[in-house]
Amino acid sequence: MDIDETRYALFRNGLNGYEGLEAFYYTENFLNNNISDPQGLDYRRNCEEWRRYTGDADMNIEHIYAIQYETEPEIFLDAYRRNDWSAFRKNGFIKWLTHPRRKRAMAYMVLAKEAEQTQFGSEDIWSADIGSPQRDSAIRAVAEKSLSMVRKTKDNFLKERYAFQAVKMAYYASFTRENGSAVPYMEAYEKYIRNGNSVVKGWAVYFCGLMEPVNSEAYVSRLLRAFDWSEEKKVPVYNQLYNIKEEVYAAGKKDPSLQEASLAVFGAMTFGRNLQQVRQIYSINPESKYLPFLISREINKVENWIWSYDLLKFNNLNEDLTINTSYGTNRKNDYTYLDDLLAFIEKAEAEGKTDSLFTRLALVHLLNLKGRYADAGKVLARLSVPASSRYHDQFLIERVIVTAKTENILVNDTKLRLAADLQLLKDQQDAVIKKKGPYWADELSPEEMDDVQELMVFLSYCYKERGDIVTAGLLRQKANVPSNEYGYMQWSYWYYQEEEPEARGINTANDYYSIAYFDKHAAVEDVYNLIMFKHKQQKNKFEQLLEPVKWADDDMFYDLIGTKYLREQQYEMALKVFEKMDPAFWETQYAYKEYLPSRSIFDLGTYAPWDLRAYAAYPATSKVAVLRDIVKVNRELEMPVLKPARKAELLRLLGNARLNMTYNGHFWMMISYGKYDKETYEEKDDIFRYTFYPNTIKYGADYYRNSLAVETFRQALQLAPDKESKAEMFLDLCLAEHLAVNAPYPQRELPGNIAATRVFNIARTTCPDLDSRFR
Repeated sequence: MDIDETRYALFRNGLNGYEGLEAFYYTENFLNNNISDPQGLDYRRNCEEWRRYTGDADMNIEHIYAIQYETEPEIFLDAYRRNDWSAFRKNGFIKWLTHPRRKRAMAYMVLAKEAEQTQFGSEDIWSADIGSPQRDSAIRAVAEKSLSMVRKTKDNFLKERYAFQAVKMAYYASFTRENGSAVPYMEAYEKYIRNGNSVVKGWAVYFCGLMEPVNSEAYVSRLLRAFDWSEEKKVPVYNQLYNIKEEVYAAGKKDPSLQEASLAVFGAMTFGRNLQQVRQIYSINPESKYLPFLISREINKVENWIWSYDLLKFNNLNEDLTINTSYGTNRKNDYTYLDDLLAFIEKAEAEGKTDSLFTRLALVHLLNLKGRYADAGKVLARLSVPASSRYHDQFLIERVIVTAKTENILVNDTKLRLAADLQLLKDQQDAVIKKKGPYWADELSPEEMDDVQELMVFLSYCYKERGDIVTAGLLRQKANVPSNEYGYMQWSYWYYQEEEPEARGINTANDYYSIAYFDKHAAVEDVYNLIMFKHKQQKNKFEQLLEPVKWADDDMFYDLIGTKYLREQQYEMALKVFEKMDPAFWETQYAYKEYLPSRSIFDLGTYAPWDLRAYAAYPATSKVAVLRDIVKVNRELEMPVLKPARKAELLRLLGNARLNMTYNGHFWMMISYGKYDKETYEEKDDIFRYTFYPNTIKYGADYYRNSLAVETFRQALQLAPDKESKAEMFLDLCLAEHLAVNAPYPQRELPGNIAATRVFNIARTTCPDLDSRFR
């Protein structure tokens, strides 16, 4: 799982429409992605410049793109040398280039393809030309030829591009300023490119920078200009400058023309708090194209530091934040930083010097993050954001949050409005994902494509607060967003990974995922309401939104109901529920057959070698059969007149059953739905492994510490009629204490009349170290 999947983020990047910074959107990785210029803006700009140069406004830009970026140099050069352009007969740009009056343009394109060919070398993996003298010589030759053409060509458009090819190939020829070899090429850049506005300006200054002494002021300043002028070179510049962050910051202080780029790159490199630099760029230029990007990074940070903890439970496992721990201190500092960021945005919004829609939506989001939902709603009410606006997605996100926290979400009108906003947001984001083309990379930021799912998580908490557990659980399940709680991601169907399970009558939705939320938070009545909801015929739009892609069988929910009764020792109620279910359910569904033994619930097996009784096994995997045995014993125990010896025996059987239904018992799946070998009583949820939490709060003593079994054996021991019975029940009591998880094993005093019994001698024979366990 990618680390960003543990982040909760609902503030969208790129709201101001500036594209090209996607790689630097806030992430806990080194970069958000390694795609340089994901929309291909520089390439498109280059093609547009060529189209203008052709003088043909109707020239298909895709034809130019195909020749520039999709045609291998070998193919182009072969067609040129043979003067055979038949493979390109439908390409309008080739028709333009091959016209006799376009010889100068064709000559440049040939040189550009030769440069590309020598730059990357042969594609033959057996070729040794990479780094060879022949290849180095070819690169130098192209560089020199390009520089020569700069001096010869009178066409300013081509002169500029020849100069770019010269600078680029000079870099690949390993020319440097230090030995003087790069100087003529840098002079060509300064004379023919520096003062222009072509796309090659940003590309050329990048290569000039790389030919400066590494980490020098000239090196840093040229690379910062490349970052500012070029989209394609932003990621390479970041990689070059990453280890000299302070020099990047210093460059902006020394040269005012570099301030914005310097602060943008410095901000992209800063994973901690960066509000001071955001304030600086705001004071320099409130309309800076980088300002929304830097503000968005800071908002995403506080979202991660606050909401990821609250809503996804990362990373809060065994930390008590109420005491003076590093986590607690950081948590307080995060809220203080949120206040500082909010104050800055309020000031910027009041001054009105920057994009008003952006600052107001940022203000609404921070107010929501702060919990000031009513104030957020007031600001939101003043906004008018049409559906066609690039801000509309963010507007919908804020409206869902405000609605959920300021209105009655239990009434249908509110539910329907929430459903409409979520559906519209989903439709708009689906349209973005489907957008394709040479200038677009699909799903550039998966974190931004799960806003609807993350809003469902938020709404789930809201409905839980209002007591609607069915809606809360279905929302949490439908979200399918990773959180640090086992069962909330659809990973638990590993036992169904076989060919055509449905053909064998297996419903793959009958997994723990389908009941996890309700196992953790629902009362029995809630689960019954869930079943009623499942079978409701006419569901409105909000209810349709809640429905899982595939429902679990009713019996999966009835099994949960019966299990909840069983945890409460309401054996009669549990049996009634189980008896209504399909008798074959536990044989075919989920993992019951694998983890519910066929032996009797009273049979402790090798745990109790002193128990030589023969217990009847069950003919099939069935919770009904188990409960019938337990209920039969329990009913007899409730009889008003019962001899002490019989009561002791019944208590022993009940104690065995209760011990078998604990974490270390053979029938642990009667109580729980999973098991992890390092599970502990105190352990909270963990995404990667099953935990019984939060059921540990109510049932942990019985399930992990065996307290109910221990108490039952203690009662049986008090009623034991003879020393053999006393010995057996004493050993049963010690066994229950011994099998408790992470509990001290008491070293009991061995009663003198027990040591010589047949039962104890059997136990001693099987467990040679038995004597050492007693005083």
